[in-house]
Amino acid sequence: MSSGEPRTSPYALLLLSLTILLGLSIDPTRVEATTHLVTSAADDDGAGTLRVVIQDAASGDTIRFAEAVDGVPIILERTIFVDKSLV
Repeated sequence: MSSGEPRTSPYALLLLSLTILLGLSIDPTRVEATTHLVTSAADDDGAGTLRVVIQDAASGDTIRFAEAVDGVPIILERTIFVDKSLV
């Protein structure tokens, strides 16, 4: 090797290799945006109810209550099972 040729540091090669490996391990299809779902009915079941909103939600989604039902009791006729992480 002549003195005019640039030398590649072994650390630079290691850094480049790790960057490529980590970049290949990221699956962009698995990135999920958090959705803010709104509960708009105080009924036990049906469109806009807490039961349906939880059922339709994905893990990590945020559930909010519409102003019309904020503080209104929701009387459940059967248990709501939450099998995902919700905010």
